[in-house]
Amino acid sequence: MTISINMTLKEDFSKQLKTLETVVQEKVLRSSARAGALVFYELMHAYAPYKEGGLMNAIYHKFINEKDTQNYKSYRIGVNHIKAPHWHLLEYGHMMYYQVRKKPNGDWVTLVRKDKIGTPPPSRWASREVKDAYYIPLKGGAKHVPGHAFIRKSYDDGKDMAMAAVSERAKQRFAEAMANPNLVDTNVD
Repeated sequence: MTISINMTLKEDFSKQLKTLETVVQEKVLRSSARAGALVFYELMHAYAPYKEGGLMNAIYHKFINEKDTQNYKSYRIGVNHIKAPHWHLLEYGHMMYYQVRKKPNGDWVTLVRKDKIGTPPPSRWASREVKDAYYIPLKGGAKHVPGHAFIRKSYDDGKDMAMAAVSERAKQRFAEAMANPNLVDTNVD
């Protein structure tokens, strides 16, 4: 039994291979990297301790152009520290010294003594005495608020799922690229 395969190469086959290389680099690699990033992004939303307010709006994923090469595509997944400057207190835990109240939009605000309303708040580096004179202390003294490791848990639970998502998306996008009849003209007997 003999199997014969005849391939007819177009004159611009080299150009077609370059096109395929570009498709793999831009469509397969980047799309696969994004599929893995979305796993972590969605898990961070699912594990976040608060479902409304600044934290949920601050979780992001972003393609990193600075690290972009032909063979390397990268996404950053995290919490925007401008939108949610105290996210690390939720992740790792913290000491609570002052009374707080939740605003209707889901944000938290530290309560200010009546005689200090309208005056500028102390700087973040101010001494405890200065802050105690400005904010209303907790009844019974300071308390420890344990952390809710939503970022670390997202990584631990998602790393295998992310690898599977990357692999699956790469297979899908590569099959789409190879199904394009304009890339390679083959004739198989």
